[in-house]
Amino acid sequence: MEDRVKELASLKAFLERRISSLEEELNALKTMLSMVDEVLSKTSFKPASTLAAAPKETAVTMPERAEEKPLSILPLSTRDGERLAEMEIYPTHAVVRLIKPLSVNIPPFKSFLVNRILEGRKREDEQKVISGEKPREEAFEYEIIEDGEGNVHEIIIRNYGSEDSLRELRRIIRWTLTKMAERQAR
Repeated sequence: MEDRVKELASLKAFLERRISSLEEELNALKTMLSMVDEVLSKTSFKPASTLAAAPKETAVTMPERAEEKPLSILPLSTRDGERLAEMEIYPTHAVVRLIKPLSVNIPPFKSFLVNRILEGRKREDEQKVISGEKPREEAFEYEIIEDGEGNVHEIIIRNYGSEDSLRELRRIIRWTLTKMAERQAR
């Protein structure tokens, strides 16, 4: 019975931490939404509600570009020197902006990069959040933004972790884009 009480107390403490973390995240999201609405109201004669249906790429990437400049911009090129994309590095996120149009349906984009690498890192961090090892706002996240024709436009990676982790992600993304370009050329 005493073990059961300890388990329940531990579970209660975990749930309280999780609720607190989610409340903090919700408050931060509300603050960011308010800031976006304020910027939109100052820069547009249209009501913010009419802009909510704007393409995802505009709504997501505009605040990041407006608020800060990248620490560095790294090219992602094939071994032959063909420039496929650029990776903009920021303190808490990175943006891979494609130069060469590549369809999201070209392997190994979904099967390898998205499903194995990006989703794998996301799952790892979700487990750390659940176990209380990491706050939700520091968990790895990513977003794939497509253009209107089904091509990858941007890959936004938030909370990438260490420089080594970012270097590995850059290498994997460059390899993936190179393989996609090769398949597209066939």
